[in-house]
Amino acid sequence: RVIVISGLAEAFAQTLSMGFGAYLSTKSEREFYQREIARERLEIETAPEKERDEMRQIYRSKGFPEDEVEMVVVRVTANKELWLKEMMMEELGLIEERFDDPLKVGLLIGASSFVGAFLPILPYLFLELRWAFTASVALAALALFATGAGKTLLTKKVWWSSGLEMVGIGLLVSVAGYGIGHFLSALWD
Repeated sequence: RVIVISGLAEAFAQTLSMGFGAYLSTKSEREFYQREIARERLEIETAPEKERDEMRQIYRSKGFPEDEVEMVVVRVTANKELWLKEMMMEELGLIEERFDDPLKVGLLIGASSFVGAFLPILPYLFLELRWAFTASVALAALALFATGAGKTLLTKKVWWSSGLEMVGIGLLVSVAGYGIGHFLSALWD
């Protein structure tokens, strides 16, 4: 009972922490981008020749011949939105399309965190205490392996290697948590 209650409390706290952390992080990235785009837009409006010179430098550094640099600068700066987008991408390395929706990211990370925290609790709901720990560790290791192997759909890496890497990291974190708990427990004795 104590394991299930404390495990569920931790799972909910972790879910909220991870979800809100991901939300705030993603939101901050987007706010940073918006601030930079406003600053760059102001620079284009108030100091257009300076911005054209910056663009010339960018294309020179890419190896464009001088006549082509001028042609590109003239064409790009004729359209202020294109000019702004080019300066954001080329000068600052910021691309708007890469920013995710903070709410979606927060919900996804929160839900994933809850599932990851809840799985090891499941055996304690159905098994005797002496078997629940072993089943919990096995279930957590299996979930970690499946997550690592599953990410290879995107990364195109070797599935079993990625799965083992994820299990290894999970094991390392678990041992570190156990060690810290043991150390803190010894301080109170």
